[in-house]
Amino acid sequence: MKFKTLFFPTALLLFFLSCSQTFGEEKPNLKKWVASCEIDKITDDKSCQTIIMADRGRFLYAIIFKVIHSQEYGNVYGFYFYAASYSNDSESDNCQNSNVVRIDKNDAIDFEGTNLIGDMANPLIEQMLTGKTAIAKCGDDDFTFPLNGFREGYEFVKENMAFDP
Repeated sequence: MKFKTLFFPTALLLFFLSCSQTFGEEKPNLKKWVASCEIDKITDDKSCQTIIMADRGRFLYAIIFKVIHSQEYGNVYGFYFYAASYSNDSESDNCQNSNVVRIDKNDAIDFEGTNLIGDMANPLIEQMLTGKTAIAKCGDDDFTFPLNGFREGYEFVKENMAFDP
């Protein structure tokens, strides 16, 4: 699917270079939810995202909620899960295998690959808007993210993308 390549290319770079809004409380080894927007200089496609990352030793994990508006497809929205190694001697693991997310005590949401797009993302959005904690499993590793601040980041993305799932 074309969106797989559109979905993540600049989100990590954006996170480090242009944090326009941060939400949530600081936690050890966790960043705050950060919301930002950009316009692709080649295609003029607009995208906005809210992202949180966890630093766990040699790996950096992220959950990204992103909306992209492309001339060809209109608004495309969903979640992207990411893990990358800090060390040069280890290959990057982009959560290419099965992923699982559980919000609080709700049933876990399973999906293949790194993306959960469109209507398939709606149950996760609803749970994250009211939940306190997300537990995500990327490949064989799991990690926990606070959800305080997600609602504000989500609202920032909605307002800036004129988006309503």
